[in-house]
Parts: sequence; C-alpha cells; structure tokens
Amino acid sequence: MVDFLAYSEQYAKDTSAACTNCGKCAAVCPVVRESPLAEIASEKLTQGLIELSVSGTTHSGTHEWLNICNSSGLCNDVCPEGLNIRSWITSLKTLESVRNIPEKERKKSAGEKFRALSQAVRLLASMQLPPELIHKIHDTGERPEVDVVFYTGCNVLRTPHIVMNAMGILDRIGIEYDVMGGASHCCGVTQHRSGDVRSYERVAGRTSAAFTASKAKDVIAWCPTCLIQFNENWSNFENPDYSVSHITRFLHKHLDRLSQAFVEKPKRRIVIQEHVGIQDVVEHVNGILGAIPFIEIVQVPQNRQFGYVCGGMVPQHHQTQENNYKLLLDGAQKAGVDYVVTVYHSCQRALSGASVSYPFKVVNFTDILAYALELPAYVDVYGELAKVENLEAVIGSVHSFLKINGVQLTHDQIELIAQQMFGEPGFFGSQDDFVAKMSSYEATDNIDS
Repeated sequence: MVDFLAYSEQYAKDTSAACTNCGKCAAVCPVVRESPLAEIASEKLTQGLIELSVSGTTHSGTHEWLNICNSSGLCNDVCPEGLNIRSWITSLKTLESVRNIPEKERKKSAGEKFRALSQAVRLLASMQLPPELIHKIHDTGERPEVDVVFYTGCNVLRTPHIVMNAMGILDRIGIEYDVMGGASHCCGVTQHRSGDVRSYERVAGRTSAAFTASKAKDVIAWCPTCLIQFNENWSNFENPDYSVSHITRFLHKHLDRLSQAFVEKPKRRIVIQEHVGIQDVVEHVNGILGAIPFIEIVQVPQNRQFGYVCGGMVPQHHQTQENNYKLLLDGAQKAGVDYVVTVYHSCQRALSGASVSYPFKVVNFTDILAYALELPAYVDVYGELAKVENLEAVIGSVHSFLKINGVQLTHDQIELIAQQMFGEPGFFGSQDDFVAKMSSYEATDNIDS
C-alpha cells in the first residue's frame, strides 16, 4: 500500500483530471461569496485547483480559497462530475503544508495541538462526571461481539452530558453496542490539518483497525468532523470493509422503536439549528424530533449553508458566524419558542450561553430525546459555566467532580481549560475571574489535604 502522502498527491491529480473546470463549486462556495475572491471568476479559482494538483503552483486567489475554506460541502452538491470537492481541497491544503512547512515544524505543531486537545478533553470530562460514568464512556472493548460501535470522537467529551444522553437512548431502544473514542481512538484531524501526514496515517489507521477488528455491522459516529475524516479523507485511501454513518441516520432508521417509547409531556415549541454539510442530518433530526407527540418544530430564518458545523478551522469567519447566531436567536425569540435545539456538540458550546440574553434555553437534540424517553437528566455543566450565572456554585460542583476523580489541577491546567472555554463565542464573563476562582478552590483543597 502507498503511504498517505503519495495517495494524497495521486488523489489530487486524478480529481483534477476529471474536473471540467465549470466553476460551479467556487460559485456556490459561501466563503468565496463573502470574501474579495467573489471578484475573481469562479472558473479561474477552479483552474487554480487543477494547477495546484498537477504542478504544485498557481495564482494567489486559489491559495486564499484554500486558506478560508470551512468545508461547507456545498461544492460537492453542485459538481456535475460527482467529484468530492471538499476532499480535494482538503488534500491540497495538506499538500501545501507539506511543500511549504518543514516536517519538524508540522510535527511539532500537530503534537502541541493534540496534547492540548487531549488534556483539555480529559480534564473537562473529569469536571462534569463521576468516575463510574467516565468509565462507561471509555469502556472500549468490553463488549467485543456487538453489531454496533458508537464512535464518540474526542471533542464531544467537553460536553459529556451529550454522550450520556446518546448512550441512554441506544440503551432504551435495546441496541447492543461498544464505545470507542477519546484520544486513544482519534480520527487524526489535528494531524491531518497540520500536514503531519505520517502521524495522521498512524492515528487514523489505529482507529480504523479497531473498527475493522470489532466486526460491527454499523459504526455510528457522533462527531461530524470524524465522519468526514473516515468517510471522505480516509476511506478512499484504505477502502475499509466497514462504513461509518452519523448517529442521526441510525436513530432515524430505528424511529419506530423510539416512537413506541415516547411519553406524553407538556407541549414544547422548538427551533432546530441546522447545518446542511453532512448528508441527511437535517432531515433526520427533523424527522426524529417531529415524531415526538409534544414537540412543535418552528421554522425561522437561519444560514443553514455556512459550514457543516459551528466553529470552524479558520478565524476569518468569526463575524459571519456571530451574524448567523443573531439571525437564528432573534428569530427564535420572535417566534416565542421554548428551546433552540442544536445538533452538534460544537454548536451546543457556541450557543449554550444564549439564555443570558434570550428568554429560551439552548439544548441538544439528545436532551429533547432523553426527556421524551424519561431518561436521567444530565446537566450541561459546560453551558452553565458559559452563562456566568451562579459561577461560584457551578465551580463548586466542578471542583467536587474533580476531587472524586482524583484530579488536582495545576495553575497551567486551569489556564489551559480557561483558554479552551473562553475561546468559544457563547462564553460570557471574565476568563481571569474564572481562573482566579478555580485556583482558589484548588489552593483551599491543597490546604485541607
């Protein structure tokens, strides 16, 4: 088998050979439309993709397109040749990093980002769940002969109540499954985006091998980024026996089982925040929540096409995303809904603090499902921290979880957590205040012990 770098080079060349340079992908791209690139003919931008694939050089406009791409996926929908433009651009971005940044620097950057991610995810989960539930999330391999693998990914563990909801839902409808995720079973996106292709091949390959070894019929992923990694960037390279689908597809397939378990509750009006970048997710979430007897789904204006998820890989889109949030939240307020419902974990983190300024709550779709199924209610601690309301009480609860998990935070770890959290658009209040209060609790605990 060729290595991933050689594969990426060949993939880019093969895709460029099939491209007819119609320019439709650039014409529909939401980040192109909102940038100076809108003044450049779309055919010129796509010609640049072809040139980069063949010779490794092109004009500056296409380089800028690569730099601001947010993987919306709209390009794939309009390509008359059926090409995966998102994967093509991703490959070119990786190749550009390889060409222009020394391997040592790429490896260092990827390593630092991955270590920060792993540590933050581990600590944030320890701040929100007791040891027995953390173990349940990480009990990989304890059910080796099952038909389903529930692949959590890494970042959702910042909001572990979502994982507990999802597992409770699968339990309620009688699904036998194994759990994989966290840093030990990463999709390798950090290494991929940093151009550290050797580490990416190792990290993604290890997780892929675990999927294969499970012999599961269904690998259901929570994280949309992991789904893209394995269904687009990795699958063509390895051509594995398994297939990965989003959990919403799986739950929609079992909607009859879900519907039989729903209980009657007081009527609730909701708005679902929508992203169209992952096929059928919007339709499936609407179908699932629309089947709940007491739920009324309200439609409001929103930018469904900007990015496959909230957040993003590049900071240039910050203002656009803020405008998108305001459009959605103002519409929800005008419609008088009870909840704005997110689909993905990064969207939940981005919007969870909205109740500071709006008269409704932001919850994940799994919260609504758990409520309809009368499952245990898990608090969105991350969201409570985002609001700043009763910060002292929330930090006290967080500290209690850290203590029973045997975690004693250092000042550097508190700073890391604060940097990770207060970088979210939905966070309010003072990062310095959070660090001071967390440090005070840790210092008191040291004295007491």
